[in-house]
Amino acid sequence: MSSVEVKLSAQKPPSFYTRAVRSFLEGLPEKDGKPAKAAVDTVVLSALGNAINAAVQTACTLEKEEVAVVMSVKTKFVSVLGPAKRSPNITIVLKRKGAVSKLSGSTAVTTKTTKPFEGQKPGTSGLRKKTKVFMEENYLNNFIQCTFNALKEDGVKVEGGTLVVSGDGRYYNPTAIQTIIKMAVANGVKTIWVGQDGLLSTPAASAVI
Repeated sequence: MSSVEVKLSAQKPPSFYTRAVRSFLEGLPEKDGKPAKAAVDTVVLSALGNAINAAVQTACTLEKEEVAVVMSVKTKFVSVLGPAKRSPNITIVLKRKGAVSKLSGSTAVTTKTTKPFEGQKPGTSGLRKKTKVFMEENYLNNFIQCTFNALKEDGVKVEGGTLVVSGDGRYYNPTAIQTIIKMAVANGVKTIWVGQDGLLSTPAASAVI
């Protein structure tokens, strides 16, 4: 058995599901006459409404303990019985760390000389520029690197840290995300969360963070 689904309930605490999912991913030895259980490669967490918090905590704990890697997170509304009629749903796919294939290719960091750009100081809502401005050669690259530099100067642990990157689906979004991912890796970011198809609303990004 290489995959199991765990449906979480608000009736039990996150610690219960963390132990249960860990046993699936690590396997169980023979004990008290009970046969050993082999480890599975994938565990799919599914939760509705108030149980969503338990699913997120379970996934985060197991990833932090390096037992599993979060491969995908999907959210949606589903029809339910009762006055609410609809309920939020989350599905998190966890992969046993030992079963995750390493990416091929070079991750060597290269350095390129660029020129400074005027007007790259962001406001309270970020850097508000037209798409064609961001598409100028090295414009986005400069801004992203400046952001990483500022984070490091403020003592933020960039190296070995986690970055959430996505957008609202506008033109140039996929290209910009690829640029940000590459520069994040070059700056030592260990884990990068990207919304499905590069899409995350502001509330969704806040929930992930």
